Amino acid sequence: MNYDDILALDEKDPLKHCKDLFQERPGFVHLDANSLGSMPKSVPAHLAQVLQHEWADERSASWAAANWMARPMQIGAAISRLIGAAPEDTLAYDNTTLNLFKLLTDALKLNPGRNVVLSEKTTFPTNLHVAQGLENAHSDQLIVVYADPEKDILDAITEDVAVVYLSQVDYRSGRRFNIAEINAKARSVGALTLWDLSHSAGAIPLDMEGTQTDFAVGCGYKYLCGGPGGPAWLYVNKKHQNKIWPEISGWMSHADIFSFSEQFEPAEGVLRHMTGTPQVIANEIFWCAAEIWNTVEPEQVWAKHRSLSETLVTLIKEQCGDLGVQLASPENYDERGGHVCIRVPGEGNKVVEALMEKNITSSFRYPDAMRFGLSPLYHSHADMWEAAQRLRTVVQEQAVPA
Repeated sequence: MNYDDILALDEKDPLKHCKDLFQERPGFVHLDANSLGSMPKSVPAHLAQVLQHEWADERSASWAAANWMARPMQIGAAISRLIGAAPEDTLAYDNTTLNLFKLLTDALKLNPGRNVVLSEKTTFPTNLHVAQGLENAHSDQLIVVYADPEKDILDAITEDVAVVYLSQVDYRSGRRFNIAEINAKARSVGALTLWDLSHSAGAIPLDMEGTQTDFAVGCGYKYLCGGPGGPAWLYVNKKHQNKIWPEISGWMSHADIFSFSEQFEPAEGVLRHMTGTPQVIANEIFWCAAEIWNTVEPEQVWAKHRSLSETLVTLIKEQCGDLGVQLASPENYDERGGHVCIRVPGEGNKVVEALMEKNITSSFRYPDAMRFGLSPLYHSHADMWEAAQRLRTVVQEQAVPA
């Protein structure tokens, strides 16, 4: 693959205009969308308007006059297009850990005759910690079982499992689970499913309704570009939404917020999973990204990500393979998530640091996972070329004795 091939791919990219909607430093390529997405250029002006007009000038009147109360649903609706869900079934609120807790407790209540939560030890720590916290609190009623990563996950989904509780994409290797296949096996034995899609949404194809997913959550600040520490999101299948009293009941999840009732009555649908006051400033930052997502077709997002990922893998093999650089993610794109993971000779963390000095941002996870997170909105195929070229230079320099 030569540079003319790269330019041709960028020329026909239907999303190439999106790159100009994000704040990027000239000469830098930030391939860390799996850690923190780029900032939309509209954020500073929009925040200035919110801070001055809505907060400083209008004060508490903005709770009614501005969009402060509506943003969680509006952002959720934007995300719904990317996960194959209905707008009313998706909500942007709280953080991933809280949303995992809320939906895991929902799922367990819906399957009261069973006591097993099935996960895997290699999933992201916060997912494990939430389940382990529940196990500790209900040790006589609940057990967390960890599937053997060397065996087929489907074999671990048995009739004693209450909830299949997984991250679709491994945060180290980028390995991607087949949601449709796992959901089908879970349904066949009466188990429910709760997916963490933090390393999926905004990058790879998702279809919550088509795969009959029961519950899902995701991070807002990675591929979705919701800003540092921005709100996470949750999805609840319609058939479950009004069956369970939420484990965390708060003012905003009441059926009639401004009745100030002393008795809790859960709101309809996913709104019962709101808790306290909305994260107004964080929501307004996220809204700038949501407006961009509302203008693009999900199918084009997914096709662009596939093209970027396959291009980067090809370039790394062609330009760095002879130096001992190896693909650590699955070879097949349909088994790979939002990021590409490689292994390099020597210490990967030092290669990441050296790349940063050459204006390429990647990330490292122990013991040996070097990751490139690819955004369909603000990355180009030319960025993939630059990353591979500078990676080759760094690996060559690292191999030379001091």
